[in-house]
Amino acid sequence: MGAGAPRIALARGQTVTDTLNRLPALESGLGLRPVVLGVEADPVRADHILIRGPHAESIPWRGSPARSIAEPIGLGIYEDAGPVRVTLLRKHGLIGGVVGSGRSGVLNVVLAALTRCRDVVLWGIYLKGGM
Repeated sequence: MGAGAPRIALARGQTVTDTLNRLPALESGLGLRPVVLGVEADPVRADHILIRGPHAESIPWRGSPARSIAEPIGLGIYEDAGPVRVTLLRKHGLIGGVVGSGRSGVLNVVLAALTRCRDVVLWGIYLKGGM
C-alpha cells in the first residue's frame, strides 16, 4: 500500500484484528460490494489502520470527454470502477466534507472539465482572506 493510503484512527483499545473481524459490517454500512475494503496495520501508529481498495491511491485524471455544459462531466470512479458523471447544466451543486477529504480536488476536476467546454465562460473569485 502506498504512502497516500487513507489512515483511520481507531477507538481507544480497538485493534487492527477487531477491525478485520468487522470488515463485512463496515462494507455493508458503507454500501460497498463484499471484499472491496481492505485494512492493514499502520506501521507508524498502533492506534491507526490503513485502508486499501479502489480509492486507496490517487487516480490519474485523463480529462473529461464533455465538450459542452449540456454533457455530463466525469468526476472520477465509483467503488466498482464505474465512471461518476454529473450534468451541471441548469443545476446547483454543493461540495462538502471534512478537512482533508478532497473538496478542493473535486472542485479542481470540475473546473478543469469546464475549461474544455466550448460553451462555458469561467469567472473565479476567491473570498477567503489571507490566502
